[in-house]
Amino acid sequence: MQAENHLDQAKQHFQKTLYLEPNHENSLLQLMVIAEYEGHDEQVERFCQRLQKWPSMMGDTSDDMSSFFRIRPSKELN
Repeated sequence: MQAENHLDQAKQHFQKTLYLEPNHENSLLQLMVIAEYEGHDEQVERFCQRLQKWPSMMGDTSDDMSSFFRIRPSKELN
């Protein structure tokens, strides 16, 4: 349960950063990873679309970025 609390805190910090700086690349990337972990595919899509503005972060943007993260760890957190 403690790990889930840390994840929630990290998510809040990244969201606050995006509020202050809407195009903060690292926060967008980290929130996309968290959304993927939590199984929020629509959020992953939105973050991918926003990140496609920065080819240096995502590589070649000509590909469909919806499959960028498709590894979901077990929901069990120790």
